[in-house]
Amino acid sequence: MMRIAILASAVLAIGLAAASDVTQIDAQLLASAYAARYLPACIAQQPKLQGDHWEAAVVSGRPPTPSGTIRIDQATGSVSYDGPLGSKPTASAAALRHYIEYGHD
Repeated sequence: MMRIAILASAVLAIGLAAASDVTQIDAQLLASAYAARYLPACIAQQPKLQGDHWEAAVVSGRPPTPSGTIRIDQATGSVSYDGPLGSKPTASAAALRHYIEYGHD
């Protein structure tokens, strides 16, 4: 829950402007929120810009083991996951902000 509180503070301080592209900081917050919501016990690494989207490697376990990729659309902020941990839903930036602020969907 502490991780969610820290994310909430950061999102409220920075905000995500709907009219502008998602920045690297925004992408990190969205990837971290997505990991907290859909990939328990996983951590999203710093996102890297790949054309029209950000990609954040996901690691899990000890020692940290690569466990797929979180993809953040640069224009819309929609977030998805591709990797060995199974099918996960695509989440909007608004849904993840709500999750960060209130701790549930």
